[in-house]
Amino acid sequence: MAAIEEYRIANGLTGSEMAKALNQSRGRYSEFRHGKREVPLKSLRLAHMLGIDAAQLLCNEEAT
Repeated sequence: MAAIEEYRIANGLTGSEMAKALNQSRGRYSEFRHGKREVPLKSLRLAHMLGIDAAQLLCNEEAT
């Protein structure tokens, strides 16, 4: 599972809420989840909001 999805679940957010936090459509968020598209740099605020490592979010690495 992609790090972005693990963090979403760990923080109790729905896919729709995560997409809204990223200021993206649900379809675009799905592309992030599946590694088809990288999270835009302007969405780094999401990392701060979730208290996660921005490098992991941007690299779509699995959380450990």
